[in-house]
Amino acid sequence: MYDPVLDAVQSRLTPLDVLSMRFAFRTSKLDDYSEMQFHSHKLDAVAAVDALLGRCGPAPRLLIVAESYGCWVAADLLLDPPAMRGVRPEALVLISPVTLAALEPMAPFGRLQAALRAFTPPALFLAGEHDALSPPRRLRTALPVADGAAPPSYRIIAGAGHYYTEGGRAAPDAPTRTAAAAAAAVAEFAARTFASTSGLRAGRAPGALDTLVFEEVTRDPGLQSLAGPSTAVRLLPLLAAVVTARTRVRLNRLAFVL
Repeated sequence: MYDPVLDAVQSRLTPLDVLSMRFAFRTSKLDDYSEMQFHSHKLDAVAAVDALLGRCGPAPRLLIVAESYGCWVAADLLLDPPAMRGVRPEALVLISPVTLAALEPMAPFGRLQAALRAFTPPALFLAGEHDALSPPRRLRTALPVADGAAPPSYRIIAGAGHYYTEGGRAAPDAPTRTAAAAAAAVAEFAARTFASTSGLRAGRAPGALDTLVFEEVTRDPGLQSLAGPSTAVRLLPLLAAVVTARTRVRLNRLAFVL
């Protein structure tokens, strides 16, 4: 599934020598929400994280980048250390987390707040200037900060709405200006996060493309679209069929992008 901001984020992580996995959900999420559906999305995400960690080098350093509804799923991962193989993310980026006050009674909203109250590593919260589902003022009022944690970084992307598109759906080969601005902010944050160690290993050219993509599976199993340059993956029930053509060496810098 093409998403202008997450695709732009993933492309900006490549020059930082970060092995990233771009995750896509299988259903339409908020408009037909149920706890059962949410749980199935979390299970898919757990399988994706497991595949990502299985391809990393020693002492993995993990950054989670989540957008919109994906922020809710990321929160459930943070609250479930066994699902993360015990790897605690070193940093967190939330892009346009769904924070409408009307949705606060929903269980995942509460779990997002609970996860943030316990998360002390660096965090970056972004929203679009005109985002109706993640109003910029709600980044500070609806998202708590853990005791003892450094204050999160906040970025408001000028001119952006919730989907970071301009004049409708953006073309895959032309990321929107607002998506590019959001991705630049994430890349700057990731560079600071990973500044203390190198992700390179012998034989790897700096900036070489090294990505994994979990492909969206729609309700119609015959409908699939390529989500990235190197990997197409059917999710349940074919999670074992992870195929990648370009991963040649193992990195310890990881990003899970959902």
